[in-house]
Amino acid sequence: MKMNFLKKHSIEIGLLLLFLLPPLGIGLLIIIGLIHLIKIIKTKKPLHFSIASFFFINLLIASIGASFMYMEIKYFMIPILIASYLGYYLYVKERFSKQLLCNYVRIIIFGGIYIAFIGQFQLLIPEFVNLFQPKSHWFIQAIGVLTGWMPLSFDESNRLFGSAYNPNFAAFFLLMSIALLLWKLLRRENILRNSGLLLILGFAIIQTGSRSGVIGMILLFIIFLFRYRWQIGAGLAGLLGLISLKFDLINELLPRYDTLQVSATGRKNIWENSVHIWSDHPFFGVTPLGFREAYDAFAHDKVAHAHNIFLGFFTEYGTIGGLSFVLLFIAIVVTVVLTMYTCRNRKKYLDIFLLLMPVFLMTGMLDHPLVSPQTALLSIFVIAGWERYVKRIHFFAKPAVESNHAGVQ
Repeated sequence: MKMNFLKKHSIEIGLLLLFLLPPLGIGLLIIIGLIHLIKIIKTKKPLHFSIASFFFINLLIASIGASFMYMEIKYFMIPILIASYLGYYLYVKERFSKQLLCNYVRIIIFGGIYIAFIGQFQLLIPEFVNLFQPKSHWFIQAIGVLTGWMPLSFDESNRLFGSAYNPNFAAFFLLMSIALLLWKLLRRENILRNSGLLLILGFAIIQTGSRSGVIGMILLFIIFLFRYRWQIGAGLAGLLGLISLKFDLINELLPRYDTLQVSATGRKNIWENSVHIWSDHPFFGVTPLGFREAYDAFAHDKVAHAHNIFLGFFTEYGTIGGLSFVLLFIAIVVTVVLTMYTCRNRKKYLDIFLLLMPVFLMTGMLDHPLVSPQTALLSIFVIAGWERYVKRIHFFAKPAVESNHAGVQ
């Protein structure tokens, strides 16, 4: 009985562990993906073509090419990771259902609250963070890595990061939770409770110190109002724009505004240097593991990634991976527009995707959150679910009749 439960809900267990014990969650979902891909290869089942599968296959080709080009053993971990992403994507797409989507919503909302809760300990009790510094005892380090409580790649002690290792990744998770709570408000579910949770998560976003996170949260609320009443959304967007210009509202809302100019200059330099790295490695890129070394060799600085999702794919996976990502992005945008036109009568679960998918772009313009498997695995679920959701929509048929999409309406 227990084995059947674990097998039936392996995806949900892995997703939940991404928040509670990130390495275990990542490991479980990677294993699920690899096993499923191996089964497909062994049984010689046809690999149904889609833009997303084409994207993962190209990333796999680019990562294999880069690994052989540089002959670094550690680089060969990336093709294995991408192969697991492909298998995981196919596994989710095959099993996608209304129940799985509802479980995903509950897990993401819980994960956001958990990150906000743990973050309060990190901010209110500095010793809590200091305990898990990389220079601490190896046993304490192991606990920090296992729980995601060890701060990585930043040195500001006053920024919330929960179990995401990094404040910018925490902002990504919190935005996803906010998006799903806004969906629940559109459904008028537990308005008082969900509004309270929104306040908690909104405050946590500010505590991360992520400027893109705060801007993303504002844009999510505008999208929410557009979906509720488009006239209200348009009016609020215009009003915010006027107030911002008149009273310099950005100065008040954005965290770490005093360092904005320095950060903007730093981002500009990173983007320019990333373009040079891509031009030096145009075909296969340098892989996510090789970016730091390539950047250090070029600019004599330690930078983990390109801090832009588009540049990230071009530098890490070359022109092959970068163009594949652009194609995937365009395909998603087109299907979103067509779905909104076709399904004029709001479908129950459509707004989940309409609120979730902008999070990738909002956080990806100034950062590259998908470089982390912890965030990538949550995002791949959304991509697989969206493809399954729109599979049976007749885009150019009359929108009066709406079909059932794998049990999700």
